[in-house]
Amino acid sequence: MTSDGGYRFLYGAEMAPEAIRRRFPEASFVARAWIGDPAEPVWGVLIAGAGHGEHLPVAEATTDDGRRVVAAVPSPPADADPAKVIAAARYWELAPAYIERLVAAQAAAGAEPDRG
Repeated sequence: MTSDGGYRFLYGAEMAPEAIRRRFPEASFVARAWIGDPAEPVWGVLIAGAGHGEHLPVAEATTDDGRRVVAAVPSPPADADPAKVIAAARYWELAPAYIERLVAAQAAAGAEPDRG
């Protein structure tokens, strides 16, 4: 599977608006989207115009309006601040159940939960 069209699926700290503007100033928002298991999807944002991610893994992303797009999927930094990830998820108005999972994971990790 290869990505055509220069789509990228960003999640975690990579989907923070300021991170997108800094790394991909020419990119445009396409849709909120998810990848992975439909029972526990990983939500993020799909962008276009970020250049081809030739050396990145690809996955089929399903947008919140049901389109399926093959996109490059960079790995987010392992040391991302959970509060920033939750803030980005709220900014993009990702699925409430996903945001609840992020908050629960932050609390389980011993950090002060961000209840927004």
